[in-house]
Amino acid sequence: KEPPGMWTRLTIYLSQNVAETSDNAVLPELKPRTYPRAAKPFMDELMDHIIALGWNLQSVDPDRLTLTASVQTKWLKFTDDITIKLEPVSAKETRLHIRSASRIGTADFGANLRHILRLSWNLG
Repeated sequence: KEPPGMWTRLTIYLSQNVAETSDNAVLPELKPRTYPRAAKPFMDELMDHIIALGWNLQSVDPDRLTLTASVQTKWLKFTDDITIKLEPVSAKETRLHIRSASRIGTADFGANLRHILRLSWNLG
């Protein structure tokens, strides 16, 4: 499947205020990624990355392997909420599911996608 074109992306950026990883994602960069790390230590690493990005770590649930954070957009200072769910694939691999949603508005101009990509790029 080829990545969507510019018009499809523009339509998404102007009509949605949520971005999340999914096996069925239209945008290829929103397919969930698997990392060569065990879930529990990876969770600690994620907390460090969230703080390094300047995001506000809201909650950590080690039993459910879930973290929540908030981030303020650069220009308009809107707050977006991020939920990260770790899914152990094996003892040494973990798949990440990330959802970023704007608290207000109907279009995010790609801000939520950028949050997901910033976190993913920092994880390597």
